Amino acid sequence: MLNHLAMNLGKSVTQHVACHSKLGFGPYASVFLRYFSTSLVSEGRTHYSFVRVPRSIGNIPVPSSLKDGSIRRHKGRSGRNDTGQIVIRHRGGGHAQTYRMVDFVRAPALKQNEEARSIRDKVLHIGYDPCRSGRIALVAGDGGNKMKIIVAPHELKVGDVVTASRGKPQSIAKLKPGDAYPLEHLPIGSLVHNVELRPGNGAQLVRAAGTCAQLVLKTDKIARLRLPSKEEKDVPLRCLASLGRVSNIDNKNRVIGKAGRNRWLNRRPKGQTGLNRTHWKKKRV
Repeated sequence: MLNHLAMNLGKSVTQHVACHSKLGFGPYASVFLRYFSTSLVSEGRTHYSFVRVPRSIGNIPVPSSLKDGSIRRHKGRSGRNDTGQIVIRHRGGGHAQTYRMVDFVRAPALKQNEEARSIRDKVLHIGYDPCRSGRIALVAGDGGNKMKIIVAPHELKVGDVVTASRGKPQSIAKLKPGDAYPLEHLPIGSLVHNVELRPGNGAQLVRAAGTCAQLVLKTDKIARLRLPSKEEKDVPLRCLASLGRVSNIDNKNRVIGKAGRNRWLNRRPKGQTGLNRTHWKKKRV
């Protein structure tokens, strides 16, 4: 019923504009049609526009000092070994990607008889990184203008101040997403990401978009984490972890839209070879 009414309204508006254009309102006919028509095509949109999800965030002005100069393409991403043989199938091509150097340490390991200090950084930009699924944040501070890149947690905003330390936080109630502290100082049940496996080695666990681990147990030496895979892993108490979950939580719901976008993402078509051609299929008569 509503579709029928909308079609009649669109026809009436078109006839009205055509009538006035004959009377001398030609220059304004397209403007009138643009703002009062119910047709999707006249508004410059198609049905595909409602399915496709555009990239909601752009690139950030990353300083050249935070780019290592390497471009990930061809040999390093083709799935081949040093002799040229394919060892990982369905990989190859892909758009060139400039690698950003992300700070996974946040707070350096303490030396002997050294006191822990708090590092405070202000978020300048939050943007897209082609080499990872989560978003990255450009931060600066710690008593100077030196900038660095960190993995942005969910709900982090430009202008926020994130802290990191190897010591105890001043107040557990004031902790917010993006703050990094050792697991021994975090309450049980906390959701964390960017977890170290050894103190001072940098984050190695839970770095993908939308993921987080839960702190379920603490003993005298270890902390037990429930990973996104539901596996429980023990790590040393002095390992650093960031609060919250990684940003871009809707990454798993993105619509690829066409075959060519998979080729941009370094994915080659799988196809059907061997038994896959006839397995679970009816035979032709």
